[in-house]
Amino acid sequence: MLSTNIIKIIKQVILTIILTYVLGCTWYFISSLLNPSDTPETFITYYHLNEETVPDKLVTCLYYILTTLSTVGYGDFVPISILEKILGSIIMFCGVTFFSIMMNGFIGIVLSIKGESGDENEKDLDKWFLLMKRFKRHFFSHDLSKELTYDIEKHFKYFWENNRSATLVEHKEYFDSLPRDIR
Repeated sequence: MLSTNIIKIIKQVILTIILTYVLGCTWYFISSLLNPSDTPETFITYYHLNEETVPDKLVTCLYYILTTLSTVGYGDFVPISILEKILGSIIMFCGVTFFSIMMNGFIGIVLSIKGESGDENEKDLDKWFLLMKRFKRHFFSHDLSKELTYDIEKHFKYFWENNRSATLVEHKEYFDSLPRDIR
């Protein structure tokens, strides 16, 4: 299971690298297509990329795209022309969506790793059934039906797989540090 999760993480990293590369090259290409008579300054001319080597151009564009895509935007590289500003805004909007999807994937991986330690939940369920048997001995003369036992197991498995508040309980200090309005 762990190797499957590692493969998922590697896939997400590779996807991010590919997306950054494609957008970086597209950014440079679109900026180079702008007509100097219509747009006197562009990303390329403002940062003198036409005087740089190809690897330097690539690194600069990839850096700009990654900071824009992640919406960090340090401000050391900014779009210059109107078209670049529009394209940069679209990239930021798509970046929020992309990184939200990526984070959802990482959360799924972490939860599946955490789910591998589901033995604690199974022990709790066994304790609960033992308690029910003791309760039954004192008050009833017959066992729980297999159907009821199955339904109870199904309920608890569903609860444990979908219990999002359990994470908050485990990290109560983080939950308590949130403003009351958000809690």
